[in-house]
Amino acid sequence: MEMSADATAFTEILRATLSADNSKRAAAEAQYAAAECERVAAVVAALVQVLGEVRVEEPVREQAVVLLRRCLDQEASSTSAWAQLGDSGQADLRQRLLQLLEAEQSPAVRRKVGDCVQSLGNRIICVRGEERPRNAEAWPELLPTLMRVICDQGKDAGLRALCIWVITELAQCLWQILAASMEQTCHVLRACMTDPSDAVKANATAMFCALVDKIGAKGERRCLAALIPEVSRVVADLAEAS
Repeated sequence: MEMSADATAFTEILRATLSADNSKRAAAEAQYAAAECERVAAVVAALVQVLGEVRVEEPVREQAVVLLRRCLDQEASSTSAWAQLGDSGQADLRQRLLQLLEAEQSPAVRRKVGDCVQSLGNRIICVRGEERPRNAEAWPELLPTLMRVICDQGKDAGLRALCIWVITELAQCLWQILAASMEQTCHVLRACMTDPSDAVKANATAMFCALVDKIGAKGERRCLAALIPEVSRVVADLAEAS
């Protein structure tokens, strides 16, 4: 059976990997493992297809994104899933993940997509400590998309908070880019710390702390220092609310 060519059959295999029937689940896991070993790029495409199909039940779509992250977490080599996608496939996947993150309505699925985005970003983005690029060459759409969503108060607060969390998780590979546009970064943080959503405020405060931890130069941290009163206020407000 060509799993990659039969989306319905592939979805059934994913569904069976969640079965309470041990024999059924084991058989499905074996089918999936064989396909992943033989044609991992096709499996990645099939997982993305299932993930984007809103008619498929939520647990199956969650399973799809968990398995997708596992594929992308493979050690870097010429046989890894990421390498086998090729330049075009990699570009398509990067774009599709951001589209799915922004469009997904299920908080549980969306959170796992966000986790997949930060995991992939941390794998493929590499900026030297002394560099201050304006964007990530390895994923140029990533930061602009996340910032656009964060700044759009018309978007769901849970989505905006998740995008802040994704940037925080990416701080170890993106901090130089954020430092290169520190005034803009601080403007976004300040706006988020006055947001009506507690989740947005809390995640913005966590992002602030991550940047303070990564940015060592006093000149670059000056803008962050100016936010300390806002951070203190948010922490106090959240503590009182909880």
